[in-house]
Amino acid sequence: MNNLVHLTYLRLQQFRNYPHLDLQLHPRLNIFVGNNAQGKTNIVEAVYFLSEGHSFRTSTAADLLQWGEDRAQIGTELMRDDLMDEIAVEVLASRRNFFRNGKKVRNIPELTTVLFAPEALRLTKEGPSERRQFLDHLLGQLYPSYRVALRRYTQALLNHNRLLRNEEMTYGDMARQLDGWKTQLIDLGAELTVLRSQGVADINRHLPEAYGAISKQEAPLRLQYLPRYGAEEALLGKDVVVGCLAKAFHDRRDDEMRRRTTLVGPHRDDLAAHIGNKEVRHFASQGEHRSVVLALKRCEIRLLEEVLGHPPILLLDDVASELDPSRNHAYFSQLLAHTGQVFISAVSAEDVDLPETQEARWFSVSSGQIDFLKK
Repeated sequence: MNNLVHLTYLRLQQFRNYPHLDLQLHPRLNIFVGNNAQGKTNIVEAVYFLSEGHSFRTSTAADLLQWGEDRAQIGTELMRDDLMDEIAVEVLASRRNFFRNGKKVRNIPELTTVLFAPEALRLTKEGPSERRQFLDHLLGQLYPSYRVALRRYTQALLNHNRLLRNEEMTYGDMARQLDGWKTQLIDLGAELTVLRSQGVADINRHLPEAYGAISKQEAPLRLQYLPRYGAEEALLGKDVVVGCLAKAFHDRRDDEMRRRTTLVGPHRDDLAAHIGNKEVRHFASQGEHRSVVLALKRCEIRLLEEVLGHPPILLLDDVASELDPSRNHAYFSQLLAHTGQVFISAVSAEDVDLPETQEARWFSVSSGQIDFLKK
């Protein structure tokens, strides 16, 4: 247990419905039980915020502050390889301040989490943006170069679109200025395309086993990367994709100027999941959708563990409400094999299908008050 990366406590001040909370945590399983709208998800959200620097529930920082307060604080102690770091974030309506061991730092402290909330089910049901967001988040954690390329590509795309929407420029002037941004979009877009192709291949190494353990089906699950341009070329390397994107930009230039938006690049890519020959988005049952998302999250954990050298912290927000009894049992059985720290929220203790174990701490949550729960 000494080398387990985990949080030893969680301290909240003026965060959501917690004016003040100082909670001692278990290094393995922390289970929060209570009715809806009592504060369970707020605990999961606080840990996620420490990891990602934003909420998974709202984009408005003011939503995180107690009514009438101008700031909130989240703090914890991170144990890693027998070393201790105190990390904290101060949340204000217009900015966030991060601290490590009492000193203000520029970047988010290194704390890796994997979240599964009911909203994750949109991954296989809704539009391409949900699937791109999943892939971008995972690959940004796996490959440092991906995070940098994505940030630069996003900025170049904003500038390219801003130029396309400038109604005061002549056609010739716009075409000349667009060429400068296209060079960046092609180079960075090719880099993202190749890394996405590599990332999907890495996911597929673990996906059939993860899906079979949850669904008990023999039909294999696989993920298919669907770039708008350069699907097969992505396997041949960046230079080939650069040529493919350059041709696509040339062919669509007039269309882009007429429609005033960028029509070429990885911001328009998609993913497709297949169970055997059946595409999940169009033909899967509700239960199959849930199994696919659970399997993808399991792959996310495995890949991060390979890169980090230790398991990430797992955040499960009301997972049981989305699963039938058989999938609930299969998922929590797999959870016991996860050696990292876990935060679980549930409406009742019966929803958490775990055997009797000493490696757990149960909490009862009611109106922002948390008490130990004997189980």
